[in-house]
Amino acid sequence: MYHLMRTVVSSILAGGMIVVAAPLFMAIAAVVKLHDGGPVFYSGTRLGLHRKRFEIYKFRTLVPGAEKVIGPKVIDARHN
Repeated sequence: MYHLMRTVVSSILAGGMIVVAAPLFMAIAAVVKLHDGGPVFYSGTRLGLHRKRFEIYKFRTLVPGAEKVIGPKVIDARHN
């Protein structure tokens, strides 16, 4: 019962925080789009637990096509 209540409360809090943060997310998206007209979001492959790959989505901070210039990088956890 405790785990169910914790999950419900966490979900409600997370949903509330998303609603509260939505205006900030929209402002960030507008700034990124107006800056150079490129895509707002970036997706890239990262290594997770047990070196399992997953996709990460975030607001774009580099110019469009930056991976072609600097090359895609996947962090190897064994060297950090």
